[in-house]
Amino acid sequence: MRELNKDEVEELGILWPLIMDGHAPNRDIKHRVIKLWNNIANTNFDKDTSCSSCLGKAYYGLQALHKEYFKNDI
Repeated sequence: MRELNKDEVEELGILWPLIMDGHAPNRDIKHRVIKLWNNIANTNFDKDTSCSSCLGKAYYGLQALHKEYFKNDI
C-alpha cells in the first residue's frame, strides 16, 4: 500500500471515529469512506455499493491504516 498524503491522513482521522463501530452514520459519510478507499487502494467501488465484501475491504483497510498512522491515538 502506498503512503498517504496529508489530506488523506486528515480525512482518515475524521472518518475513522465515525465508522469504527462498523456503521456509517449517514450516506454522505459512507460515500466519503468509499471515495477515500478508492483513492488509496486504486479500487473502483460504487459509492452506493451494498456489497458486504467491498464495504468490508474499505472498513478493514481503513482500520489498518488508522492503526498505522495514528499509533499513539487513544
